[in-house]
Amino acid sequence: MISQDVLMETDEPLNDQNADSGSKNSTRRKGHILEMHKVNARELYSVLKAIAFMEYCTMVATTDGVKIVVDDHHHQQASVYLDFDKFADFMCNAQSLNIRFPINPLIELLNVFTSNMASLRMYYDGEGEPLVASVDDEGAIFHCAIATHFPVTLMEIDFAAKPAIVKVIMQPHVIREIVREIDISSATVKIIVTKSIIAFYTDGDLGMIKTEIPSHSDLIESFEAPDKRMVFSYKLTLIRRMLGFFVACNKVSLQINEDSVLNCQFLIPHSEKHTMYADSTCYAIQDDDFS
Repeated sequence: MISQDVLMETDEPLNDQNADSGSKNSTRRKGHILEMHKVNARELYSVLKAIAFMEYCTMVATTDGVKIVVDDHHHQQASVYLDFDKFADFMCNAQSLNIRFPINPLIELLNVFTSNMASLRMYYDGEGEPLVASVDDEGAIFHCAIATHFPVTLMEIDFAAKPAIVKVIMQPHVIREIVREIDISSATVKIIVTKSIIAFYTDGDLGMIKTEIPSHSDLIESFEAPDKRMVFSYKLTLIRRMLGFFVACNKVSLQINEDSVLNCQFLIPHSEKHTMYADSTCYAIQDDDFS
């Protein structure tokens, strides 16, 4: 089903039919505020799907690249970072752009072709204009224009404002299965940390379940924790929103600061031995969260 935010879909190019191929590229480059070309567009599919826990996202574009941000305005914010060198071609003719649009039409477009040969082109012409995107797989082209909306104020979660008291860098295999198999009847997930373990604890219809990962495990690359036992509680829904990142990444850094704010940073494999970077930050449960 096509979203009402998709203004048009077509398998024909959007270029001026009266212009030759050389003048098309020249005209487009002069006219667009933002333009980008990504080979192997399929690489973006899993990370955008992972971040799509809300209907709308905000694309923050600068000359250095783009950051795609999704937040629920209350408890959690997630971001995917794409430096300019992740694109075959990238141009931003503004110091900073904030473009708000529904994320699912872009995800659906990336899923039209499953080949690694498919490429993505996007451009944006300014406030009130759509974000125009197209995927091209060996000459088969699919376009859509996604309606943009006025930007909203994003959450300001300053994780670095307080020192991190827990820092764990690990391979994602175990935590991926923990989150995937977690008892969804449990309202919360408790993260328990000592000098020797990090544990995940739920209490739902299946009873009390605790999974421990010892600090000396081969899956753990780095482990820093306070001398005393610490317990942090988070809403189950916030942890489950990170599952797509745990599936896509090959390394995760889990940090908790003095205010119990949880920050997970994900390294996601990219072409040519490069990596993409994503993170998700959420607040711990407060006393009034269940009132």
